[in-house]
Amino acid sequence: MPHEELLKNLSLYQFTPRRVPVISGHEADRILQEIKAGKKFIKLSISLGRFPDIQARYLDSSICFEYENKEYCLDIEDINRMRKHSHRVFIVQEDNLVPLMMFSDNRFYQLIATNARSAPTIEINGIRMHRTEGITPFQDAKMKVIPLKISRKRRVLDICTGLGYTAIWASRFGGDVITIEKDENVLSMAEYNPWSYELENVRIIHGDACKILPILPSNYFDRVINDPPRYSIAGELYSERFFAELYRVLKPGGILFQYTGRPEEKYRGKKIVRGIIERLRRVGFIVHPYKKALGLICVKPRNPSSL
Repeated sequence: MPHEELLKNLSLYQFTPRRVPVISGHEADRILQEIKAGKKFIKLSISLGRFPDIQARYLDSSICFEYENKEYCLDIEDINRMRKHSHRVFIVQEDNLVPLMMFSDNRFYQLIATNARSAPTIEINGIRMHRTEGITPFQDAKMKVIPLKISRKRRVLDICTGLGYTAIWASRFGGDVITIEKDENVLSMAEYNPWSYELENVRIIHGDACKILPILPSNYFDRVINDPPRYSIAGELYSERFFAELYRVLKPGGILFQYTGRPEEKYRGKKIVRGIIERLRRVGFIVHPYKKALGLICVKPRNPSSL
């Protein structure tokens, strides 16, 4: 069954990159240092380091630059206020700096920059959705995809799109990727993130993975990535019922990456990871720890009935 037939009765999200200037508080600090050093022309990142820097000029207490045939001028006082929130990400609308944050359905969302020139993470109610200590979110996603050994035209299912980093890496490695995300607010914020722009080339199912998975065909995908929020937030995506569906949609010999994180460090010694491993094994997976990415590599046997 081709993807087109599979997807025809599902709700797809039309991902549309916004392609506006994006600047972090980290970058604001660097701009002010350049001005203090007496520079009139400054290399400026308006893509969080995703694309080459542009040249801006310091003139009459403003930083001015051109992007997409439009002239922007930012007041130095606004830039000075940005530096007080170095982790925040701002978009430039007209000549105003607007933080990339929103409040919806009792949830507070914001993009978080770990430094001036790397992919941001998204934070929901104060919880970051990627590792940021000693690794960038984009590198973190790559670490989850590498052990799957995705090659050209492999069918890949990515659970919980988020900012799309795992889906993008799976696609870069040649996979034919479908990804599922139920939170439209997350996808909306991703459209402003330059590191997420490649999602426009990936099919995104907008819906709840727990409801979508049971209607997908058996033995269809070569690889699956289940990279949900932490266990305390999305326990249903770590359940035995959900793992049984992941097992069913994988082809024999297929591989699942299952994120676990380090929940035992947060829950007073509870053996949450051990429980995840046991549930995966009960539904039929052969499970191997993969500590580099805080997860598990799970293989569906080529001849499941023989086990």
